[in-house]
Amino acid sequence: MKGNERILFLEGIPNLSAYDRITVGSGVKQQFENDLGLELAALTVLRPGIKTCIEASDDGTRKLLEHIVVDEEKHVDWLETQLHPLLHPRTRGRKEVGAPPQCALLTFVSLVLFVANYVFGITESH
Repeated sequence: MKGNERILFLEGIPNLSAYDRITVGSGVKQQFENDLGLELAALTVLRPGIKTCIEASDDGTRKLLEHIVVDEEKHVDWLETQLHPLLHPRTRGRKEVGAPPQCALLTFVSLVLFVANYVFGITESH
């Protein structure tokens, strides 16, 4: 919740009631596509925010947003890597590769971590 802390520091009021809708896919492929859409949407908001911070000479918020962009880009890369075999099957005669069982677990874990980070401000350790 560093973003909310920054808003309070700048004497603003964070809006804690406007959350993105959580979508759950009917399968692994759809869940990864949903997650990828959220990550890409976040980047379309964050990048102009960085530009605004530069124009306003707000280095603290700029650094925070740049850190978040790096994390979002890593998430996009991971999701695209997971989706590649599902979208480009290397099988004979089948239209789609079945996802291995561990993908469902990874999807669930990534969803839990996303929600925990969004709601409680829990982040990955670096």
